[in-house]
Formats: sequence, C-alpha cells, structure tokens
Amino acid sequence: SGTQPTQVSAGGSRRVSAARPRRGSSPLRQSVAESEVPRLLSLGGRIGPGQRINGDYELVEDLRPNGRPCWLRRGRPLAGTGADGLAEHDGDERPLYLFLGEMGYWSIAASVHAAGVHVLARSGPDFSSATPDVSPMTWTVFAFGKAQKDPSIVCFRHGSDTKVPEAVHVTGCKGDHGQLNGTYLRVPGVRMGSRAVFLRDGVGIRGSRDERKLLHFSQRSGRWLISSAVYGTGFEDQVSDTSTADFGADLAPEWRGAVTLARSPLAWTSLSPANLPREPWSIIKHLPPRLQFG
Repeated sequence: SGTQPTQVSAGGSRRVSAARPRRGSSPLRQSVAESEVPRLLSLGGRIGPGQRINGDYELVEDLRPNGRPCWLRRGRPLAGTGADGLAEHDGDERPLYLFLGEMGYWSIAASVHAAGVHVLARSGPDFSSATPDVSPMTWTVFAFGKAQKDPSIVCFRHGSDTKVPEAVHVTGCKGDHGQLNGTYLRVPGVRMGSRAVFLRDGVGIRGSRDERKLLHFSQRSGRWLISSAVYGTGFEDQVSDTSTADFGADLAPEWRGAVTLARSPLAWTSLSPANLPREPWSIIKHLPPRLQFG
C-alpha cells in the first residue's frame, strides 16, 4: 500500500475536537454519581491476539455488576477482509461487556458473569476506581492460554459535545483511486459499533448501484476506512427509513464482499472522520480488478 494526501472534511457541521485518552489523574472514589457516569467509553491500543477487545462500549442502563456501571460493545461483522487479507471489518456475533468483577478487576467478557478463562482482558484489582477510564492499572489480555500485560491499551471516555456532521468530503486521490473522492453522506440510524457510517453519494462502480463506497470506523484496528462493498435490498430499505432513531442499529448484515481501499491514521478518539488530523491516509496500491477502469 502507499499514501496519498487524502483529506476528509466535514460538511454541514462545525468541527469539534475529540476527547483525549486519560488515565487515573482524578480522585479515586468508591461510588460515582449518575451524572458523572460516561455513556460511551472506548478501549483501544491492543494489536495482535486479543485485539477483539478494542472498540466502543455503551453504558447499559439499570445493570450494575458489583455495584458499578457496565458497558456493552456492539457491532456485527461486515463480511470481507482488507486488501491485505486482514479481517479488519471487525465486530463479533456476540456482544462484549466491560464491567467490574467480583475480585475487583475491570473485565471484558461475553457475559457479566464470566470468570477465569472466559475473561478476555482485565485491569486491576482496583476497587477504588469508580469507572475503568480513571483506573491507573495496566490491562492484561488473555489469548491462546497465555496472559500478557499490555501498557499500550487505554480506556477513555468521549466528550459529550462531539458533533457528527451530516456529510464529509474526501479529496486528493488521483487516477483510478479518484473514485474514492466525493461526498459521503451520513446514513441515518446506522452505525458501526457506536460511530456513524457514511455512504458515497451517487451510483456504484461502472453505473452499478449494487456496490458502493463506505466510510466507516474499524473497532478492531482503530482507524476510519473507506471500503467498497455490495449490499442487498434490505439496506436500501434501511437507508430510506428516515424515522429510524439516530445511532439506532448496527450496519446491516446485507453488506458483503467488503474490501478496504483506504485507511486513516490511528483514530481511537475520533467519533467523526472530520475530526482527524490532516495526515495522509494509507491507500492500497493496486485496486481489485472490478474497480479498475483502465
């Protein structure tokens, strides 16, 4: 792959800086007021085995394992792989929970009742931190029967005032890659994890409406991606349903055959691609044959 001076900018909305990761600088308390519980946490930084723990975790109302808040990571997989064969379109068929276990560890597992080998990662023990984003403890990942401490993993909360634009504009690609340029419109009520999905305006490749360009976030790799994928009629109905609540549903499973065409710099803290620093994106050098016009 190579790099091109791809720029992504917002349309129809002001730009707002995303919150930065932070560790336990706040006073440690035994409890936390409801107004101070973050509705959205993100965990990022894990690379390699166990990186499925990366992603956005939403607060689960009325569920407090061991008296502490609990968060849920959503996200069904988008069938397909990156151009280099990486399954970065992420997601799991089963949700993941971020919660405080009985032994005082902030844990990630498929169930809030999980323990032992069923826990994918944990941090602690730390009974004093009201939420995992303020805990100073290092995370340990469990994969293939081994435990590995990983200081690069960070849990952080997002600013509540972050605005997501209705449209973003991609420019700077040349030649056959010019097909990545254009206006990408936010799809109402559709998300990848907890982040918006944008669909390139206009018809698909060579006049086909079956294959379209998507701008979406990869929870697994922590980057915004431009992908080309084929969708079924179910998604078209979903797009036309403007009554769907904002951020109401995961990306429809009708999408298939996805291939990654471009990747942003690391963007764990950016809820919108318009909040990214103006750095080059990584563009695949050779497009799939179906996307070549020569």
